[in-house]
Amino acid sequence: MHPKNITRKTLYDLVWSTPMSKLAVQFDISYSRLKNICKKSNIPLPNNGYWQKIKYGKKVVKPDLPKTTTKEEEVLLFRTGIGEKVIPTFKNALQERAYQLQTDPSLNFKVPKKLKQFHSIVLTTKKEMEGTDNSEAETRLYDRHHKEGILHILTDEKTTPRALRFINTLIIVLEQLNGSIMFEYKRCYVQMFGHTAEINLRQKFHRVRNKTERGWSHNSWVKTNKLEFQVGPNFRQKKWLDTEKRKIEECLPEIVAHIEQECKYWHDLRKQQAEDKKREEIERAKAAEIQRAIEIELARTKQLLVDSENWEKANTLRKYIRAYELKGVEKGLNSEELESWVEWSNRKADELDPLLQSENKSSS
Repeated sequence: MHPKNITRKTLYDLVWSTPMSKLAVQFDISYSRLKNICKKSNIPLPNNGYWQKIKYGKKVVKPDLPKTTTKEEEVLLFRTGIGEKVIPTFKNALQERAYQLQTDPSLNFKVPKKLKQFHSIVLTTKKEMEGTDNSEAETRLYDRHHKEGILHILTDEKTTPRALRFINTLIIVLEQLNGSIMFEYKRCYVQMFGHTAEINLRQKFHRVRNKTERGWSHNSWVKTNKLEFQVGPNFRQKKWLDTEKRKIEECLPEIVAHIEQECKYWHDLRKQQAEDKKREEIERAKAAEIQRAIEIELARTKQLLVDSENWEKANTLRKYIRAYELKGVEKGLNSEELESWVEWSNRKADELDPLLQSENKSSS
């Protein structure tokens, strides 16, 4: 049921005969939008518990449709025009980005039933898998999983073709979005925005607990035909698993959006950390410069005090030398010895005088 418009009376009858949640699905609009239309058109809505009372045959009150100044035949607009593109509402940015990717005509998320042309990395992995007997030996699967340059695909012979088609489509889309596949430390990564997200594709195994006749329990693993795609390390891994309603092929836009979001998150985080570090370094440099200026000022002040004290000492010393010289002449001391002592004492006073030291430095 996709009406372009509907009368007020018809909508009133519908909301009192069908729950709003079901009616919104029939109209292909959101619950909140349908509720706002009723509120704007002054259409009363059932209270909480109304449908429960109907279910158990209890008495309910249904208010009349209030009269309006407009004509009864006036229609309410549900769609803005013929051929209108309905954009769904999104719970988060990841859902919105997945929708944008899915509706991008330049990207092909459809996994083919048969691959005619393999991506070079997928072809290398295919040849490696063909040379591995993986019917029973889980250790051999493990060895292949850890070979350098090989995609992390752990599947049996039956599910391998589907896994290769899936990963081939994923790699092509990622490369169209400027992503790339890289291998490091025998692990497989998608690189985007200068950062990486680890990826794995495997066949799902279920753990089954068994008991022996003596009551001892042990685990065994039962293989299924379901595929599971994983993004990220074990401690923060995101998984997509085949279900009855949805295969992982249908999750490709969401997977790509998640990989984008994961790499972009670390890119933005590292960028912010680099900016914070640079800002901290600038602030530390400014603080160090201020500290150096303070230390220089303190040193100059200290030197000023020392110089003033030395200048005072030098002047006091000269007064003493003059007084001593006069006293020596008065007592009739040896003139040569007195003259030698006066010359030596004045030289010491000059060495102590900061004003004479500065003149000597400037002249030299």
